[in-house]
Amino acid sequence: MLTLKALKLRSTVRRRVTVVVSATALAMTLAACGSSGDEASSSSSGLQLSQGWDAVVTAAKSEGKVVFYTSLDPDRSNALEKAFEKAYPDIDATFARGASGEMITRLDQEREHKLGGADVAIVTEGRWYDERSQASELMDLKDLPNADLWSETPASDYLKGDYVGAELIPIQIAWNPKYVKTPLTDYTDVLRPEFKGKVGTPDLIATSISAWYAHLEKTYGADYISDLAKQKPRLYQSTTPLAQATVAGEVWVDMFAPGAIFKAYESQGADIKVVAPDPAISTAMWAGALSYADHPNAAAVMLNFLLGTEGQTALNGDGYGISALGAKAVPTSIDAKPLLLQPEKLSQADIDGIAKRVRPLLGSSGG
Repeated sequence: MLTLKALKLRSTVRRRVTVVVSATALAMTLAACGSSGDEASSSSSGLQLSQGWDAVVTAAKSEGKVVFYTSLDPDRSNALEKAFEKAYPDIDATFARGASGEMITRLDQEREHKLGGADVAIVTEGRWYDERSQASELMDLKDLPNADLWSETPASDYLKGDYVGAELIPIQIAWNPKYVKTPLTDYTDVLRPEFKGKVGTPDLIATSISAWYAHLEKTYGADYISDLAKQKPRLYQSTTPLAQATVAGEVWVDMFAPGAIFKAYESQGADIKVVAPDPAISTAMWAGALSYADHPNAAAVMLNFLLGTEGQTALNGDGYGISALGAKAVPTSIDAKPLLLQPEKLSQADIDGIAKRVRPLLGSSGG
């Protein structure tokens, strides 16, 4: 059995990612970058889309670089970087990654202080994209060549004009088959008597979690949360320790397993089973190009890449996510109909109401 200690030791060998810096260091670093002659020259020509797509690609190669900020997991960040650079070897793709909140703080600091930095953002907070869209701070995507692939449903539901649901992350139920002999199919199975004290679930740490609990109430009835509380679930502050606890056997069932979070553990020999109910409850990893990007043409090329089958395979292939283009276009994506949680649609009153109902019940569960 893989213990948490073993997991932590194994997790020290990681693929390269860019570390999110502090606000002070960020301002100093980006101010220096923003004042460089190289950055000024790269953005002086502006977006060439009116001159045709070939002109955009030529200008992007001249810019030579695209920077994307993301909350994608490390494997997907690296896969996207490598796939893009394979398609466009003259454009260096560089990423910084962290939690969506951290990335948005960094993006907002750059925007407010007019500092150079990201060209493309790939994060989960749809409300932030709505705000940037209303402020005309995102690049219009409708004239990109691959936008035509998103003209019919369900793909058209995820192309918002100036940002797109590039990866749809299903929230799956996972279990450790060493302890669970009968497979689970949906959230009613989590209430089986043998799982008392052996279920892991996330605390109310993000609006997406609040939306998920609201979905459980709507789908399985108003009493579902109180029935769940009787199982005495253990609460976790993020999906990573919850997944580690499931692998290690600290809990037997993970109620909130996004996408392919267990892929890395499986490569280390862990045996974990997952199920995505159909329709699959999902969150979206939204992507948009900033209208004030230092490398506007390279940003356009990257967004067009994300809209195409190569980019969709890089993000959703190998069972990492659901492509809005469908499994026919992206055969190695998860073949399930997504049901988007849309946490950005929750008002503060909605969030407060969910917390008022959920936290006391789970808080008294002993988890």
